[in-house]
Amino acid sequence: MTKKTIAALALIAVSATPAVSAENYFGFAIEGMSAESTTTGSVSGHVSKAVVPGVSVIVGRTYETGNFFWGIEGSATMNFGKDFDNNGTRCSTSASGPYVCDQTAAVRVYGVIGKEFDGFDLYGKLGYGAAFGDFATNTNTQASGSIRGATVAVGAAREVEKFGKIFAEVIYDDFRSSHQPGGFDSNYKSVGLRVGLMKPF
Repeated sequence: MTKKTIAALALIAVSATPAVSAENYFGFAIEGMSAESTTTGSVSGHVSKAVVPGVSVIVGRTYETGNFFWGIEGSATMNFGKDFDNNGTRCSTSASGPYVCDQTAAVRVYGVIGKEFDGFDLYGKLGYGAAFGDFATNTNTQASGSIRGATVAVGAAREVEKFGKIFAEVIYDDFRSSHQPGGFDSNYKSVGLRVGLMKPF
């Protein structure tokens, strides 16, 4: 095979490869998570629950070729203080175990992959996250800490002229004790809906 033939084949291959475009974006969203904190270890089996609302700021970068896209995304959520309860008894009143009492914030970092289909961006996310707040350390005392682990999401977005992309996604968190006060252990699981708006920059 001559050098000219090799060069021609290489040029054809490059020409046939779909171009990859990149885009930065930011967004704002509201969310509501149904959360459950369960103690483990020496004081296992105690459970606290709450529906936790929040407001999120999102930034990311995507790469697109043809109908496929992928990228990375990070979000920070401010949660409106919600008193977790155990069978109707509020944690701030009387805690039966070292579980979450009040969630104040959450952060998540995702890898994103998806495909455009009939005007919608359909996507999935997998990443790492953390929830921050107050944990019970005794019956009537709490201390600040965090709990961390895996987080996944699936969603859909659609371009709206002059506004950007409106999106909705379901998020599932599965966090384990990491920096919980008092040396206690617990698991934290939550599932919920996030709805918002994204714009390029």
